[in-house]
Amino acid sequence: MSQSMQLRTGMVGVVAVGFIDCIAYGVIMPSIWEYLYTLGGNTSELGFALSAFSLAQLLAFPLIGYWADKRSIKECMLVSLFVGLGGNVTYCMAQVTEQKYLITAGRLIAGFAAANYALVNSYIQAVIDESKRTATMATMNGVTSVGLI
Repeated sequence: MSQSMQLRTGMVGVVAVGFIDCIAYGVIMPSIWEYLYTLGGNTSELGFALSAFSLAQLLAFPLIGYWADKRSIKECMLVSLFVGLGGNVTYCMAQVTEQKYLITAGRLIAGFAAANYALVNSYIQAVIDESKRTATMATMNGVTSVGLI
């Protein structure tokens, strides 16, 4: 495979990760209050569920960066996608088990996985020529933002 083809394939993968993350975020954020409320939750529990994601992401950023430096960005991306899937499944299981704490647990797990966004930026910085980096970042951010719609 040519270097150009490898670069293109890598960029498609990286953009897909960002797009998938934004879709999950865009689906959960508007519906989390009603979901929690149907399970008997209150506004304090909503606050915990919403902040769990951001707190986990904040804590995971340096860890995933260290891991990517020691191993590979590809490995970190794949694992974080599966961890994010596990977090979203945990979130969904709250309905089946009628355990509202699973909403917060799912958001916490998904937050750890969402730290992969730092890897997206790191990958672009590493493989894109400096003269094309700004345009590439803008395109990537635009495509992933479509996932919020």
